[in-house]
Amino acid sequence: MTKPSGAIQDAGTAFKTVWGVSGVPKTSADQHSAVASCTDAPVSGQKLVIDDIFVSVDTAMSVTFKCETTGTVVAGPFYLAANSSMQITPRGKKKLATADKKLQFITSGAGNIMVDVGYHSEL
Repeated sequence: MTKPSGAIQDAGTAFKTVWGVSGVPKTSADQHSAVASCTDAPVSGQKLVIDDIFVSVDTAMSVTFKCETTGTVVAGPFYLAANSSMQITPRGKKKLATADKKLQFITSGAGNIMVDVGYHSEL
């Protein structure tokens, strides 16, 4: 297959990416008063590395991604319009600073949201 002139091909990560929480995207109707995990914990003693994040909302809101228990902002806030979606694909390594922690998110208001995160673990 030939690619169009000027096109860039992205072969994805070289890692075995895991998705969501137990393989399922996280959904919520109201995630503004408490954080929710959108990944499983990394391999014991390792840190989570974020490969991709997909977000879809039905209400205008911001979404902020944080490290479990430390509350350190990993990404965001991202401001989304009602009935919109976005994809975040970091080109640098987006690694949580603390071992054995999940990625969590919180929104600025109530509304339906779907978050699906692709990630892997490393030292």
